[in-house]
Amino acid sequence: GLKFGAFGHKSNGGPWKFAQGRREKGSIRHRLHTPDTYHPGGIQVTGHILAVANACDRKCRREGPWVDLYDVSNPEAVARPVNALTLGRAGEPKLGKSITAVGITRLEDGRYFVLATSEGSDREGRAWAYVSSDTTLRSGTTWSYLGFLEGDSTLQDWASHYENINLLTECGSGRIYLTAMKADGGRAGDSHFIDVYRMEPGLR
Repeated sequence: GLKFGAFGHKSNGGPWKFAQGRREKGSIRHRLHTPDTYHPGGIQVTGHILAVANACDRKCRREGPWVDLYDVSNPEAVARPVNALTLGRAGEPKLGKSITAVGITRLEDGRYFVLATSEGSDREGRAWAYVSSDTTLRSGTTWSYLGFLEGDSTLQDWASHYENINLLTECGSGRIYLTAMKADGGRAGDSHFIDVYRMEPGLR
């Protein structure tokens, strides 16, 4: 499920230490139960839209992994997704049972651009890109599959083991950037870092 909270503290650079040692009374304002699914990956909010990566549990009969999209303009009243993007309906290559992270942003024309990432059997990074049919998400909004990305031997860790990704649209230029957070013990010892990419969606 999802929990919506309000926190009044300011981070001093040690948010995990703070979270482990203290709980603010009344910080959780709303809980949303999502039966028959589990949430294996990251989330992102753009404007008032929250994107959540999901996969089926053993009881679920979905076609494949999907992204739930919630209107969180009133977080304490969120009851169900306004739309869902189901992966696998367009013959996407190398799609597994789950996605590990999802990013969402708005394009210059107002439509939504979504990137879902996962990893293959050899831990090569994979990603699938989509664009919405409408500028306002509603139950009837459809999604067009744009393309597939995969790391190679020179960039094998692309999109693999990313704990969360964020898509950002630069004001003025409309350029789209991807920031991806990762913990990696093989790159430079035990390190935490953010990869930054410029995206060119190739819109249709």
